[in-house]
Amino acid sequence: MNEKIKMRILHLIDLGARYEDSSELKEIIDQHSNARELYENLLKSEENLTSFYGSCLLYTSDAADE
Repeated sequence: MNEKIKMRILHLIDLGARYEDSSELKEIIDQHSNARELYENLLKSEENLTSFYGSCLLYTSDAADE
């Protein structure tokens, strides 16, 4: 899988595409063996960042309440 394909996957995810609802993303992932791993890692990273920043926001709002 080349850099152009990786960037296309990133771009599609940034636009809100998911494997289940994007024929273009699904086609790319199905055609390239490493693409599924990249896709899953990107989704996991997004989930981890959301969780981390969500907990930071909770911590910040708790501190502000004191």
